[in-house]
Amino acid sequence: MAFKVSDRQKRRRINKEVDQYIENIEREVHTSIQEGCAIDSFHLEASESNEPNESGTDSDSELESNSDGEDMVPPIESSSSESDEYSEDDVGLTDGLAKWAVEHNISHAAISDLLVVLKKHHPELPKDPRTFLKTTTSYVTSSISGGEYYHFGVKPGVLSKLPLIVDEMEDREVVMQVNIDGLPLFKSNNAQFWPILGMIESHRFKEPFVIGLFYGLSKPSDLDFLKEFVSDAKILMDEGFLYGDKNWKVKISAVVCDAPARAMVKAIKGHGGYGGCDKCVQHGVWLDKATFPETNAALRKDQSFIDMEDENHHLGPTPLTEVGIGMLLYLENCQMKFIKTSCFSVGMNILLNPHLCADHCQYAGDLLVHFVTHFGQLYGQNMLTYNVHGLVHLSQEVMKYGTLDTVSCFAFENYLGQLKRMVRKPTSPLEQVIRRISEQQVKTAKDPSDHHQRKLKRPHTSGPLPRDTVVTSEFMELQAGNFVVKLSNRE
Repeated sequence: MAFKVSDRQKRRRINKEVDQYIENIEREVHTSIQEGCAIDSFHLEASESNEPNESGTDSDSELESNSDGEDMVPPIESSSSESDEYSEDDVGLTDGLAKWAVEHNISHAAISDLLVVLKKHHPELPKDPRTFLKTTTSYVTSSISGGEYYHFGVKPGVLSKLPLIVDEMEDREVVMQVNIDGLPLFKSNNAQFWPILGMIESHRFKEPFVIGLFYGLSKPSDLDFLKEFVSDAKILMDEGFLYGDKNWKVKISAVVCDAPARAMVKAIKGHGGYGGCDKCVQHGVWLDKATFPETNAALRKDQSFIDMEDENHHLGPTPLTEVGIGMLLYLENCQMKFIKTSCFSVGMNILLNPHLCADHCQYAGDLLVHFVTHFGQLYGQNMLTYNVHGLVHLSQEVMKYGTLDTVSCFAFENYLGQLKRMVRKPTSPLEQVIRRISEQQVKTAKDPSDHHQRKLKRPHTSGPLPRDTVVTSEFMELQAGNFVVKLSNRE
């Protein structure tokens, strides 16, 4: 039986890990001193000042205490003796510790304590963790759509990921997907994020980045919070951006959302309404709930959507029409949760296979239509709800975008979990995430090779091993790029 780890236990484990790390460093340092090894000091320039930031906070130390939910990190003046000269070993130590702190979401209070210990042997290390992590302390949020919004930008996100995959891109065009979804933060209130996420289409790995972040006590009251993203995207799609000495263009191939978020950003009726299907024009039938029994209804067109011809479908205009990507957006393939009968199983396997879907996509569509038709006969017409009806349109989406995995929400859903873990206290969650993302962008952009390395963790000696096999080490966890393979104790 799995037990949920409480926040107190998590903090206790992190503090234990930090204490152990400090003890190991001290032990190594004392050993090297006893052996007569000289410890070279290095110089690190503390570039941050303690000026008030633009978000209305009086000082960095006050914001650190209020927004991060940690013990207050006292304001520390930079020493005038700190130099901008680095040795290779010093830079390696600084970057390694900073990367460790970001990956494990170490609090600034813990980093400050660690730096105090390290400065005994490396006196030129910065005292302030904000200098150490290059944390952004100046930012401006805007009040809009009934909450607060901060725009990180499309270009910074693209530039942070482009070096990792530039060698596999044939044309100077960045093709990306966009995701918009709600993220509840706490159980005690309705505080929630509505992030705008982007992700460059890549065969090697899928790693989202934040374009904009809305925070409020309810979902956005209107779609005005999307306007800054739309304006930013239009500029990059029309004019492009410089990378190296070449101009690159940006293309948004799809906006990938689940059904409730899709209805909100498109300003249309929800999936429980009579006009809830955004793929065809059929009017739903009420059988204790909205159902969609037709499998060959006329399909909607992009132009008819822009003109808002169907009054039973539209609730108002949406800023996304200005991006020019077509408004028949893809929806999350949540239909895969259904029973795998023969028609369903074969059809879905074809649509998920990059080799089969190219030649047999229409056949897969016929199988799914057959499945939906008999689904109503077997389980009742009142079971032909929005999710079941959506299977009819899956083959059309595959023809347009490629296999279902190409436009899956799973990568975005996983990143939402990372985003939520950046919030350490209910106070000022938006400011906390702004600061944590600024730290991640500085560190992740420096070492693209990390995404191609394989790491082995959790060593063990319990086997089993084939006979006559010579093995020096055994492990229970493999990390390769964005994938993790783990073995349980049972296995």
